[in-house]
Amino acid sequence: MGIAIDKLPYSVQREARRFTEGELRRLCRRVEEPEVWGHIGALGIGRHMISLGGSGIRFKNIRRISLNFHPLREGGRPGTVVGKATLVLELARPHVLIEEPLFFEDIAVFYRISQKEIAYRYPRQAEWVVGMLQECLEQKVRDLTPYREEICRMIREYEAEKMAEEIRRRAWEAGRREEAARRAQRAREEARRREQEARRREEKRREEESGKKESRSGRDAAWERARDIFQVGKQYTRSELKAKRRSLLKKYHPDAGGSVEMAQKINMAYDLLVRYAAA
Repeated sequence: MGIAIDKLPYSVQREARRFTEGELRRLCRRVEEPEVWGHIGALGIGRHMISLGGSGIRFKNIRRISLNFHPLREGGRPGTVVGKATLVLELARPHVLIEEPLFFEDIAVFYRISQKEIAYRYPRQAEWVVGMLQECLEQKVRDLTPYREEICRMIREYEAEKMAEEIRRRAWEAGRREEAARRAQRAREEARRREQEARRREEKRREEESGKKESRSGRDAAWERARDIFQVGKQYTRSELKAKRRSLLKKYHPDAGGSVEMAQKINMAYDLLVRYAAA
């Protein structure tokens, strides 16, 4: 087209194809470098103009100004909805509508349904400023200097509320981080506790296994000693043991020159061997 549309509001740049070349040329002549006192969201207010979407537009070129809301999802509180608040400008020449986001992020607002209409409650400062601007347009006011003090007060209130909201958000995030840190610490402690418990169970299992091995080793050694005393192999019978026992007791009986201790060893060896004897 050969038209520099980069100074036009962002919404017009995005949808330039829906405008004629003549409309775009006239729009380019209507926008200026913004000179404003301050901003409420993306809306800048100055003496003779407002800025929106990066473009300054003089009051004399605006026919109507209003707020609009595009709901996206239910809010976290009853009666609220989250969405995009926009500012709608109706220009006189050329007669076009420009709709730009009023805030840089989605906001939550209260809403009320009456018959077939839905009324949204916008941030107080935005409602007041837009209402004041529309009233000035209806009265053909072109210089907002008499309203400057009130406008600047609303801008300061808006900025203070945004700052307070940012502080609350950061505090909330810090609280979440602290809670996350506490949960992570508890998780680490629980993991350490479980690891220690698992280590204790493993040590206990090993000790028990070692004790069983030692016990089996002790039993095996006692069995070998008993077999040595009775002079039997690994396979033997009860009758064989009984015969060996009688022979050994007769040989090592105290009355035959033996000892009580040896007789006890023979009896203990017999008691052990007989458990594993064949019938």
